Amino acid sequence: MEGFRRAKVPENAEKVLTSDVGSGKINLAKPLDMMNYNDIRNPKYTKEEIVEELNKTAIGKETLKVMETLPEPIRFLDYYDDSEVRGYESNGLIEINLRNCKSVVWAARTVIHETTHYRYGIGGSQWAECVCVAQELKHTRNVEKLSRADLRLVVDAVVKAYPELKWRKGGTVYGKKR
Repeated sequence: MEGFRRAKVPENAEKVLTSDVGSGKINLAKPLDMMNYNDIRNPKYTKEEIVEELNKTAIGKETLKVMETLPEPIRFLDYYDDSEVRGYESNGLIEINLRNCKSVVWAARTVIHETTHYRYGIGGSQWAECVCVAQELKHTRNVEKLSRADLRLVVDAVVKAYPELKWRKGGTVYGKKR
């Protein structure tokens, strides 16, 4: 889809992904209203599972709050394609392809990634992708701040995964070209 940003899975994703962390009670009513599953007959992961995963960390809970400000509910799709694209964001429209998310953790990470694009109005640059991947990693590691080593891992993975993008030039911040 033209105008959408891609959330690629870096080659070294296994180094970044850890097992499930944390647990807690969740209020499912409001977050579920922010997710559109109307087009899916047998979803790979349910809304409840994704919300439960997001509620495990501070960044996940922040993401749920940001989702309340989206112009329309996140659309979850379930189709096969040959790309590794997990999600898209364009002007607050977020679509997540559940088939390309290998676990509920990856589905939640993709929601965090694409919501970060919307939250900060950023995209089209390696820097923007680093910000979004860093937020994903905060969720995976269940930390509020990443170490220098983690940040270096993010930068290296993004530069390798997005060679077509420049670090800042050509990207956007709140819809304005840099």
